[in-house]
Amino acid sequence: MPELFGAEKRKFLVRCLADEKIAGSLEAAAELNYANTSGDKAPAQRQAARIAFTEDEKKAEASVRPDVARENNVVQNRLAKERAVKLADEGKTKDAVALLREQQQRNAAAPQSVQVPGMTEENRKLEDAAKEMDSQGQLAKSRRKAMQYENYSDKYQKSR
Repeated sequence: MPELFGAEKRKFLVRCLADEKIAGSLEAAAELNYANTSGDKAPAQRQAARIAFTEDEKKAEASVRPDVARENNVVQNRLAKERAVKLADEGKTKDAVALLREQQQRNAAAPQSVQVPGMTEENRKLEDAAKEMDSQGQLAKSRRKAMQYENYSDKYQKSR
């Protein structure tokens, strides 16, 4: 987790995996503990959520919070770009191209209510990087730096 300063606010997405089918619901909780700069332990911050399980697809879709789904899309794009850069660095450009294009398809398939603002631009950037790697067999240093900077900004929630 990056350093936090003063009254900064950060969003955290937590993914929960159930080992088996669970009937009904359960409560999940996350707790944040930290020390301030003087070394004193700050009061813990706790957030809980009730998770209901259902086989009903319509109920599941209705329970999706668009703001959380949009944040998840930002994270998924960042992870895809990070992985694509790593694959390109390893000389696996065909895999990197396929990964970027798969991410574009997932972005396009997302319901409008969870589309991230600027998704068309994001998809254009993904396609430009994919085309570049496909035609040149590698990722240009300038595009690699741009992708890494965008990922840094998204990861640490810096405004661009």
